[in-house]
Amino acid sequence: MTINANRRKKSVLGSLLSLSAIFIAMSAAPALAADSVDPGNWHSFNHRGLQAIEQGKYAEAEKSFRAGLALAEKASPDSAAVATMLDSLALVYLKPESQKTAEELYGRSLAIKEKIYGANSLEVANGLDRLAALYMESNRSTQAAPLFERALAIREKVLGPNDLAVASTASDLAMLYMTPGNYGKAEKYSQQAVAINEKVFGDSDPVVAAHLDQLALIYQSEKKNSQAEATYKRALAIREKADLSPTKIAISLDYLADLYMIEGRSADAETLYKRASAMAKISDMTRAQREMFATSLKNLSHLYRHEGKKAEADKVEARAKMMLSRS
Repeated sequence: MTINANRRKKSVLGSLLSLSAIFIAMSAAPALAADSVDPGNWHSFNHRGLQAIEQGKYAEAEKSFRAGLALAEKASPDSAAVATMLDSLALVYLKPESQKTAEELYGRSLAIKEKIYGANSLEVANGLDRLAALYMESNRSTQAAPLFERALAIREKVLGPNDLAVASTASDLAMLYMTPGNYGKAEKYSQQAVAINEKVFGDSDPVVAAHLDQLALIYQSEKKNSQAEATYKRALAIREKADLSPTKIAISLDYLADLYMIEGRSADAETLYKRASAMAKISDMTRAQREMFATSLKNLSHLYRHEGKKAEADKVEARAKMMLSRS
């Protein structure tokens, strides 16, 4: 029986780390009605390009972004408009095979923002986030860390220590440091993110539960199993009280069951796996969650076989294979 740590990490952290580059770019873009598009204005091309990105039309998006960039550069080569268009154009190149281009575009944008707004501005912090997230996605943690650290320091100074943007950056840093030898840093930043979200949302909000999952996973990685168990249980209780979807509760049950498996508590794990299996709906899961849950179903099937329950084991294994076929 195995617990796939990488799949667990992707599942837990997937709820915390979104495609921040896309959301930052969209939030920074001006809101334009469809009938207000002006073909001679860089805003219009940016708007069109972001719409195309949402629809998965990357070639069309690139064409719009490049047209907008050309207009912005013609007006002023080191302007905020150019920085915005560079950030937007980078969205087209976030795939692994083209990330070098995205890195160059984000780097150019960041340099312009530092020149316009100053090195300790929120605009620069957003630019640092984009570049750091790109490094993180391409497994370049040593390059991502100082950028996230700098972004965190800027936000703490400008926004104060209890702002949600500070919590988001702290959570990113916790994820970044979830490697052997760095768990202490990961724990510190994850605790910071939990504390801020508790202050903002209260200690029983589902948003807090997502951050508790991250903290519990870090405890688990550190072999602090009693703290991990208590933290997973708290996240589960929050989700059950909030009456969230059965699938979200099932995933929370699965996290705790996997911990019990690691501890050799097979009977406790089996009870939770069975509850989770009965509640989960494949259609409600992300790919990482399906992969993680399939691994857990395989663990349950091993338990059944060990108990001589061949029919139950075969049924659970078949469901695991179905989940993986959807990944």
